Amino acid sequence: MKEVILTEDQFDARFTIKPNHITGNEAFGGMYETYGEELEYIRTLVLSKATKCHVWTILECEGQIYYSSGYHYVNRLGYLVTNEPFGEDEDITVELEDLTDHSEEDKKFLNEDDTKFDYTDGEEQKMDDEEIRMDEQEFNTKGEVKEKDFDPEEIK
Repeated sequence: MKEVILTEDQFDARFTIKPNHITGNEAFGGMYETYGEELEYIRTLVLSKATKCHVWTILECEGQIYYSSGYHYVNRLGYLVTNEPFGEDEDITVELEDLTDHSEEDKKFLNEDDTKFDYTDGEEQKMDDEEIRMDEQEFNTKGEVKEKDFDPEEIK
C-alpha cells in the first residue's frame, strides 16, 4: 500500500465531495454522520467493490482534523463520499489546514458542545456497541471488506 499525504488544495484539485443527499449536511462539503441512515448508506458503499474507494473518513486526532481514504472507526467524526475514487493501492491522508478557510458549517460542527461525543448515556453506548458488532461481522479476519452486490449508479 502506497502512503500518500495531500494538502487540502491537492485534495480539492483531485477529488470532488458529493453533497449529503440524505440530510443536506453541509459540514466539510457533505459530511455523513456516524449513525443511523447516513452510516447505513456509507456501509453500503464500503461493502461494494465498485464504490468502496469513494468513501473517506473525517478523523480527529490530538486536536488535528484529517481526511483519510476508506472507512475507519476509531477517532471518526463523520464520512465523505467523492465523485472520483482513490486508488485501491493508496492510503491517503489529507491534513486539513487552519479552520479560518472553512465554512461556517464546518466551524459550527467542530465547536459544538462535547456532550455530543459523551457515551455515558446507556442508549448511545448500546447503539455504539451494536455498530461495532456490525462492523466486525462485515469485515473478515484479514481486515478486508466482504463484497456485496451494489449498483454504483446509486451513488450518483
